[in-house]
Amino acid sequence: MMRRRHLPTWIALFMGGAALLLPQGGAEAQIPQAEEAQAPRVEIEDLGHHHDGAPSLWIEDCDLLVVFGSHSTGIDGKLYSEILAFVEEAPGVEGARLAWWGREGERNLCLEVAPEAADRLYDEIRGRIPEEQSDRNGPTRLERRGFAPFPPR
Repeated sequence: MMRRRHLPTWIALFMGGAALLLPQGGAEAQIPQAEEAQAPRVEIEDLGHHHDGAPSLWIEDCDLLVVFGSHSTGIDGKLYSEILAFVEEAPGVEGARLAWWGREGERNLCLEVAPEAADRLYDEIRGRIPEEQSDRNGPTRLERRGFAPFPPR
């Protein structure tokens, strides 16, 4: 939805490297209105940090488990954000829990998924995780009950 608003037009006067903005009449501009933010399909339950160093979520607790690890440099934050955004909106994800377990942001993301969506969700998340991972961006692993982890250890 666009809303019309009367806005002044400005003239810039450049003097010795500085700009002075002076209003010059008015102009009508169309300003796009922010769409109402839609709530995510799935809320990710944050279980917090486990100080004993052991994650509380393992593949036995989840249909799919994404493990965000670290090699003394923290997790891959960009990949983490991308996967969280995907999980919040992905059809077939019925529940999600996050447990923090390390000193450098290491965490496990546990997903409960509809049986008919498990293959598709596994493939879509796997497609986001690079096979070759650098030490600079912590290792990220995807596990599915009854399957070998990706990438292999």
